[in-house]
Amino acid sequence: KYFTNKFFIGATITICKRKHEETFDRI
Repeated sequence: KYFTNKFFIGATITICKRKHEETFDRI
């Protein structure tokens, strides 16, 4: 369960960074 939770957090951070990069590219 801990490994799955850690993987989920890592995926969430990656998605947030990807959205941030897309926002900067639009500006």
